[in-house]
Amino acid sequence: MRLEPSTATAAGEREAFEELVARTAHTPRSAAALRSELARQLVFQARPARDGLDELASLLAHWLDGHRDLDAVAELVSRYPSQPLVQFYAFAMRRQAGDDDGARASLEALRDLDPGDPVAAQLAAALEGTEIRAASQEERLANIAKHASTPLLRNPYQLAVGAIFEAIRDLERARVLDVGVGSGAQLAALLELLRTDDHRLRRIELVGLDFMYEFLARAGARVASSAPGNVEVVFVPVRGRVEELDDAQVRELRGPAGIDAANASISLHEVRGERKTAALRNLRRVAPSHLLLAEWNYCLENVLPTDSMDFLLNVRAASAAFVAALVERYPLDDARAVVRDWLSQGGGQLAAPAESRQECFLHVSTWRALLEQAGFRVAPVEERWLTYAESGARATIEDDGTWIATSRHGDWAPIALLHAIPA
Repeated sequence: MRLEPSTATAAGEREAFEELVARTAHTPRSAAALRSELARQLVFQARPARDGLDELASLLAHWLDGHRDLDAVAELVSRYPSQPLVQFYAFAMRRQAGDDDGARASLEALRDLDPGDPVAAQLAAALEGTEIRAASQEERLANIAKHASTPLLRNPYQLAVGAIFEAIRDLERARVLDVGVGSGAQLAALLELLRTDDHRLRRIELVGLDFMYEFLARAGARVASSAPGNVEVVFVPVRGRVEELDDAQVRELRGPAGIDAANASISLHEVRGERKTAALRNLRRVAPSHLLLAEWNYCLENVLPTDSMDFLLNVRAASAAFVAALVERYPLDDARAVVRDWLSQGGGQLAAPAESRQECFLHVSTWRALLEQAGFRVAPVEERWLTYAESGARATIEDDGTWIATSRHGDWAPIALLHAIPA
């Protein structure tokens, strides 16, 4: 039986988590860094224009430093009324300062300039109290398929699988855990490497953790159909949520000989708030010899209030990253439909109360701190792992080998891959 934490304990965990995020999250603060960020966000616009970006970057730098001048905002809007980014950030600044009329005027101007902007559409719906329509299941699956067809998502998955293969290829027996196994696609990719690449494995136990029986059944069927003839393959389904594991589930995941490698790719951002701490502590209890964690490299965690400049700056950065990855293969409208789908989840990412946000992203620096707090040590990544990326030229090793930027757009690293071992 799982026991809920006491109210006092939960409040303490929440406070500690908020402090850690505030200490480690990164938002560009200098005018130069903000100018680069604004230039990257132009890809999100139907008609990109650079007018006013220098002045906007300077104003944002002052605003984020605590110098909030609504007269300067009004002056910038009057000088560059046709620049969508000026109107978007004027909305953000005015709303944060409590200038509701000015915020509405900026949002209306933005929607006139770029009627298809999904961020503006959701913000307007939130102000008007209009229900935010979630995408249909068919639309969502189509959007996910588009996203998954790009190096933005394919690279982190393939890099994580490659790193796990390298960790176990010299063993004769191995046990691998996939956190949030879903359809079993990454386990199937690992089995494909066992079919095509040199290794010493004779038996592999693949442990799938998920909270839905349907996913576990689907993953099991996929593993069975993907098993190579040269290795004995056993699939071990475990139903549960990583943040709520009890002692029996931990023992079931570990098995008699322990976990040689665990994969948590693009899954833990769906664990809300301070429960991420519980998730990583539970993974430490499972004690994999190697943990590969690939996650979004943005701070959109539910510690940020929806009316803060930091929140909307990160929303725009994440939205632009999605579009930048997609417009290489799809029209702009299709790319922005993926953003619209993401924003509409859970009653609206921009409209829901902070504590109810469905998907909560963190910067790589915060993930690193959470891993260390949970009892892991961040270990070096390896150059040879880069060969597993679909688009290797876009994957780079960062910060003296502590993580991999799995895909880059200029100096932009939307997803980070970390390697951790028990401390």
